[in-house]
Amino acid sequence: MRVQSKGYIRLTFSLIVVLFLFGLHPTRTVAPDLCLCLPARPKEAFNQATAVFSSEVATITPGPLEWQVSRFFPYLYTYPNSLRVTFQVDEVWKGTPYQNLVVSTPTYSCGYSFQVGKKFLVYASGSEDQLHTGLCSGTSFYSQSTASLAFLGRGQPAMVEGSNAPLPLTPEQVMLRFLGGCLGIMVVLLLAVWAILKRRTARETAEM
Repeated sequence: MRVQSKGYIRLTFSLIVVLFLFGLHPTRTVAPDLCLCLPARPKEAFNQATAVFSSEVATITPGPLEWQVSRFFPYLYTYPNSLRVTFQVDEVWKGTPYQNLVVSTPTYSCGYSFQVGKKFLVYASGSEDQLHTGLCSGTSFYSQSTASLAFLGRGQPAMVEGSNAPLPLTPEQVMLRFLGGCLGIMVVLLLAVWAILKRRTARETAEM
């Protein structure tokens, strides 16, 4: 009986280790590095956008983690498939004139390659608190946006304090969530082992 108990404990421990290592190993979703779209005309880009603004890029950080098997293991994740770009806004033509705007862009295919410290004319779509942009949106370097700026005319200054998006989770918060998930899985597995051992003990006692 003790040998069997040790076997179940070893199995449980092995499963916990595998889940822990799998959760810490970031795997990136592979997507074709190909983007096919016609250059957006200024009027079309403006009509399709939720927000249009000019700004320098303040920071670029990884976007939200993509959870795997979220129904059963919500704390196991893949490599983020987007980047969060924070802008210190100068001028706004469409949308709420926040002084800071956060916009996401894919890390593959049609994602736009922003550069920190460079100024861009940005056309962003989606809801105001989840803006996104890419190569097909009309976004471009400010210095290369002569036609778009001529169409847009003069914008308004960014006067609304704050940002359009909530702050992302810090690495510490992500780790706490992950450890909480591992702890929950450990408790479930230990309860399952305890139930199996209790049932087997009862069966052997009845047979005696």
